[in-house]
Amino acid sequence: MEDLAVLLSADIGGTNARFQLCKWDPKTDSFTDIRDKTYPSGDFTCLDDVIFHFLKHDGYGWDLPDQDKLSNYTGPIVHSCCVALCAPVEDDLRHAGPIVEHQPPTRWEIDMTKTKAHLQPLLRNVALINDFAAVGYGLTVMSDEDLLRLTDAPMQPTATKACVGAGSGLGMCFLTWNPQQSQYMVHASEGGMVDLRVRTKEDLELLDFLRQQFGHVTVEHLVSGNGVLNVYNWLNSLREEGKKVTLSKPAEVTQKATEGDETCLRAIKIVLRFYAEELRYSALRWMAFGGLYVVAGLVQRLLQWAKEELPTEFLNDPCMGDVLKNIPLIVCTREDLGLVGSRERAKRALQ
Repeated sequence: MEDLAVLLSADIGGTNARFQLCKWDPKTDSFTDIRDKTYPSGDFTCLDDVIFHFLKHDGYGWDLPDQDKLSNYTGPIVHSCCVALCAPVEDDLRHAGPIVEHQPPTRWEIDMTKTKAHLQPLLRNVALINDFAAVGYGLTVMSDEDLLRLTDAPMQPTATKACVGAGSGLGMCFLTWNPQQSQYMVHASEGGMVDLRVRTKEDLELLDFLRQQFGHVTVEHLVSGNGVLNVYNWLNSLREEGKKVTLSKPAEVTQKATEGDETCLRAIKIVLRFYAEELRYSALRWMAFGGLYVVAGLVQRLLQWAKEELPTEFLNDPCMGDVLKNIPLIVCTREDLGLVGSRERAKRALQ
């Protein structure tokens, strides 16, 4: 391998496709000459085109021929490429479905083997991972300054870690220690797509409201940015005629809660209660004594309430409370965690 390896990493979501090109020095494990670019995901119809566009127009200024004439190219190349996708993935190479209407990249029929062949010889090593697997890889290289502890339980070295994050949807993954490689391995999950669980009469009324809106209701209908608006809409529907206030965006609910609106604040606390329940289930499911990490945009937007509500509800378990109090609950405040993780996975392919 050359002294400096060129890494291409991407974090492709339903709204934005974030790309990064950098040079990695394996001797110092350092990254230099970093180039970042974000595109609207809907501007492209296939992965090959967006990768080629990034390398040709926003990368290192390589003198690339047209895409259909790449076979004669003899210039610099990408030594390792990793793309994180907002969908299930199989064999670290292919999109495994489903196609989601509001997420254009799920219609790209991604197969990294074909992408490598179509862009030959630009890409030497390729991988496709789930976007939350990328978050897990990102966690392995976070520093203490990126972390906010919500409980004081100590992290047990090499113990299993878990990660839950709500943004536009709800993602999860867990990490297990590999003693042969002396590093954590990341395992993707689609736990955010399980059916919503309810415990109280009020929860059941909320579930019935959501069923009328969406039919099949999953956890991420509540534990997500849109979940804040969904809960507010339910509470607003209970108001008397003439007192209803229509809001159209989750950010409007958050802003009014900050201003003291009781209904908006109640909506946020309901979402945080369900969020804490999912954290509790994840902590027990994976016995995450290495840390349960809360990531993604929702917890950061609601942090002024989450710092109190999440740990309180997380520990509120009459049966397993003594176990939960020994599981560290930690918020990761890094916003580019998925892109950092995609880069880490690209790097590992060369080690």
